[in-house]
Amino acid sequence: MSLFHHQIVFCLVFGLSVIFTNGASINFDVGLESRIVGGAQAEEGAIPYQVSLRLNGWPFCGGSIITVFHIVTAAHCVPGINISQLTVITGTNSLESGGETHGVVEVTSHESYVGSSDYWKYDIAILTLAAELTVTSLQSPIPIATVDPPDGAELLVSGWGRLFSESNAVPTKLQYLWVVAINNTECRETLREEVDDVHLCALRGVGSAVCSGDSGGPLVYNGTLVGVVSWGRSPCASGVPDAYVRMSLMLDFIERVIGTAVSK
Repeated sequence: MSLFHHQIVFCLVFGLSVIFTNGASINFDVGLESRIVGGAQAEEGAIPYQVSLRLNGWPFCGGSIITVFHIVTAAHCVPGINISQLTVITGTNSLESGGETHGVVEVTSHESYVGSSDYWKYDIAILTLAAELTVTSLQSPIPIATVDPPDGAELLVSGWGRLFSESNAVPTKLQYLWVVAINNTECRETLREEVDDVHLCALRGVGSAVCSGDSGGPLVYNGTLVGVVSWGRSPCASGVPDAYVRMSLMLDFIERVIGTAVSK
């Protein structure tokens, strides 16, 4: 069996039945797989750049506001997606109510993204909104990091993914978790050849990690976006690093899509 059979991509699986903590059940028509295990509930407005991607109204991945017209997410969240069925919810920590709904007019994945056969390198996509969003205390862009966080730095990751590795239960409120940046040499000792320079690795420890449904969500250091939730080993929270898209190496792609320079 190949090593990749043991990996999990952090989106919601096609056909997955997700059970909310309030007992409601949703059968997703599409998705991949991801979640936050061992995190805590975020206060309203504490993470104003976080968004929820919806397909026909159902949440399936996360993302981050990077301009008033653009959302960054994982490319594996949106392969061949019908943008007429895709919306972005901003300005709320709840999956059940509040916030604003935005249409999407374009989805641009990194031209070098292939997927599992290339170990999920360049797993990044940018959504262009149909109309400009209004910046408020509940929804606002996050600056993109132009340098990497130092080894050992505490990073903030957030999302609505699974609460427990062995369960399909997902939260109705946004969860967050502090993780620690590790260098790729150390990361490769666990994840081996799958880790590339375009990946950034982080780890919390056994019992705490991103998981199904967190894909595309933000990894933040000192108020800047340093990574996008991409993939990790299954089961979640097993004490091995998770891999994120390294934003400092995605700047050329981002600038081409958004049409302006990222502040250095």
